[in-house]
Amino acid sequence: MTIPIEKQQGGFTLLELVVVVAVLGLIANLATEFVAQNTNQERFEATKSRQAMIREAIIGNPSATQNGEVQVSGFIADMGRAPISLRELLTDDGYCADPDHFNIAERPNDPSWDAANECDTAAGIADTWVPELGASWKGPYLQGFDLETISYNSSSLQIRTFRDGWGNSASAWAKSSDGTNDIAYEDFLNFGWNYYIGINTAEGTGVDIGKNKNLNDLFTISAGLDGNKDPGSDSAQDRTGSTSHYNATYTAQNVYEKDYPRSEYSLTGLSNPDPEYDLKHLALINATEYLTDAIASINNNDAAAIDVCLVAWNEEISSEYVSSSYNAPVGKTNHSVQIPHGQYYVDIVFDPNPSATDANDRCNPEDIVTPVTAAKSKCEGGSVPVVLSSRTSIALQCTLK
Repeated sequence: MTIPIEKQQGGFTLLELVVVVAVLGLIANLATEFVAQNTNQERFEATKSRQAMIREAIIGNPSATQNGEVQVSGFIADMGRAPISLRELLTDDGYCADPDHFNIAERPNDPSWDAANECDTAAGIADTWVPELGASWKGPYLQGFDLETISYNSSSLQIRTFRDGWGNSASAWAKSSDGTNDIAYEDFLNFGWNYYIGINTAEGTGVDIGKNKNLNDLFTISAGLDGNKDPGSDSAQDRTGSTSHYNATYTAQNVYEKDYPRSEYSLTGLSNPDPEYDLKHLALINATEYLTDAIASINNNDAAAIDVCLVAWNEEISSEYVSSSYNAPVGKTNHSVQIPHGQYYVDIVFDPNPSATDANDRCNPEDIVTPVTAAKSKCEGGSVPVVLSSRTSIALQCTLK
């Protein structure tokens, strides 16, 4: 006789299942949050790294030396000026500076095509075409750039880009008055960064905008995780309005949502009726980091003062960068002129228009031919090549002849 044996089957109660599901959900949520934060940190670090690359592309490494001599490099050292847009760090091609026609391009294989004329005609304004940068350009100055194809005016346009770690586009900085073409054009120039030199009159309303003490400070700002500019970045916003608005729209953001370098705010001293804050951007490159004084030590052995011009130029492109008029008194004196870092020739020549009543006609670059020949130089030793940087003091020792 077989006696049936009952088998007891174990299992989870409904309450136990609910607890397990809740725990799994909590773990999944924590894991998701961890992954998201980790990704945000990576993009934040990538943004910082890319800003550092842009900085070095523009001014090189100011501390670099070789055999004890300062080595200057970067866009400014080659071109004698700061880039007007970040695009100039990636390509030297000319372009049409008109938001509605910037897809007009050069056609190297078509000699009958005149891109400059097409651009000026389409824009209806002369000199709208921005010419190629020429032989002095040694770029691209940024490595690791991307090639993107954008749709514009019913056509496809391939452009080089170097976006921040979040992949932001120019829409992050758009004003309410900007149209689709305006945003596309700004993306074409600065690919999502807010790049400007000195004070950007389209941003902010207070005199402290930019926190720059010099109109040559360079700004390159990322809009961060949220892809939106910080409050107060647009003149239409009229600063941040009030303490409550400032707290609600800026301090409530997490570190990744804020612009980078992070915006700063200061009280304006105004109230309407609440205290108002002014937005301050931090410069990526201060003017003092890439501008220096080319100092000439002048020894005038004549019996009277002499009107002269201090001239600095880059011989490679035979283009005068700067000149400055000076009434050199009898004896030894110093005269200086401010110029971007780079390798130049420095010389003293007679002022072509010493009696000009308009100060702008004194030492006018159009009246001085560079390179200066030995016959035109008023220094016994002639012009000398010199690397100008923040470490340079006397650029030229000149005894007038």
